[in-house]
Amino acid sequence: MLTTYQDIVAHLTSYMRDNNANNARPFAKRAVADALREMANIHRWNYYRTVGRLSTSASYSTGTVSYTHTGGTYERQLTLSDGTFPLWIADGCVIIDTVPYDVSERKSDTVVTLSALSNPGTDVASGTSYTAYRDTYPTPVDFVDIERVLVLDRDTELCYVSPSDWLSYQRYYSQPTNVWYYTIMGDPNYQGSMSFRLAGAPSSAETIDFIYRRRPRPLRYYEYNTGTVSVTADSATVTGSGGTVFSEFMVGSVIRFYDPTNYPTNEDGDYPAYVERTIINVSSTTVLTVDAVVPDTYTNVKYVISDPIDIDKQSMLNAFKRTAEKLIEQNRQGKNLASVVEMWRQDIRMAIGADKRYAGIAVAGQGQPPYSSGNLGDDAIVEFG
Repeated sequence: MLTTYQDIVAHLTSYMRDNNANNARPFAKRAVADALREMANIHRWNYYRTVGRLSTSASYSTGTVSYTHTGGTYERQLTLSDGTFPLWIADGCVIIDTVPYDVSERKSDTVVTLSALSNPGTDVASGTSYTAYRDTYPTPVDFVDIERVLVLDRDTELCYVSPSDWLSYQRYYSQPTNVWYYTIMGDPNYQGSMSFRLAGAPSSAETIDFIYRRRPRPLRYYEYNTGTVSVTADSATVTGSGGTVFSEFMVGSVIRFYDPTNYPTNEDGDYPAYVERTIINVSSTTVLTVDAVVPDTYTNVKYVISDPIDIDKQSMLNAFKRTAEKLIEQNRQGKNLASVVEMWRQDIRMAIGADKRYAGIAVAGQGQPPYSSGNLGDDAIVEFG
C-alpha cells in the first residue's frame, strides 16, 4: 500500500502520546508538510529525478517595424508592418540595429510594448529591419534544479553558464544562430517561477530534453470521507452518494474502500483497506475514475481519500518519519530532541545508502572514457558534524 498523508499524521499523533487528538493533529500535519520539503532538499534522491522537454521557437524577422517612445496608443510602442508578431513575443526580445530590447507585452498581432528598462529611448522610423527571438522558457512547475540539457535536433548538449555570463553571451550572440549556452533565472513574467534563459537568437525551432530534480507532489487532502461510495466489479468508475463533493484537485490522491460500517486504514490499522486505488479523473462531484478496475462489487461503503506521501517508500519512509518526529520535537522544544536527532541522522544515512541504485563500479560516460568509478552524481547535500 502507498503511504498517505493520513497514515503519517496517525503515526505522529501516536508518537506524541497526546490524549487529545485535536491538540496533536495540527502539530502532526505541519510536521508532515515541512518534513516533505526537508527530505526533498537534504539529498539528490534518484526518486525525484525526471525528464523534461521544451520546444524552442525560431527567430522571426518578417516585415519592418517602427517605434514610438511616447505619445502613441501605448507607451514604448513597437509597431510591425507586413507581418504578424508570434504569440511567444512577450517572452522574447527584439533586435534593432544590433541591440536587443526586452518585450513587455503583446498588445495585438502588430503591436508590442518594450520594457521600461530596455528600449531605444527615442523614436525609430518606420521601415526599420528587426529580428525577434524568444530567449525565455518557463521551467516545469515542480522544478528544483537541472543536470543535463540535450538538443535532440543537433545531437549536442547545451552548456550551463552563470546568469552574469549569460548576459554577455546573450548580447554577443544577438543574431540568429545555433544556441549553445543557457542559464536558470527567475522568470521575468511570472512571480515565484524559474525559467530557462537561452543565450542568443535560435535560428531554427529545436526540441530540448533535460534531466531535472523535481519537488514532491504537494499535500492537499488529509482525510476526505464524506458520504459513501459504490463500484461494480471489474469497473474503474466510483460513484459517490450521501453528500460527496469530489474535486478535480483529488486527481493523484489515494482512495481506499472498506465496508458499510468502518473506515479503511493502512496495513497497520484495525481495518486494512480491501481496495486501494489512485484517482486519475474526476468527472463530477459524485463520479471519479481510478487507475485500475476494482475486482469486486462494493455498495455504499465507507472510504477515505488522502494524498500520497511522494517518497520512495522502500528507501525513504523511515527517514521521512524520523524527519517529521525531529520537527515536532524542535517545534515543541521536547526533552528528547538530542536522541531523536541522532536517530534521524542514522536513518537519513541509511536512506542515502539505499538510494544508490547502481551497485557496480564501472560507470559509462563519467570521467575518463569509457569508464570511471563515479557515483552518478548522487552525493548527499546534507552534512553531519
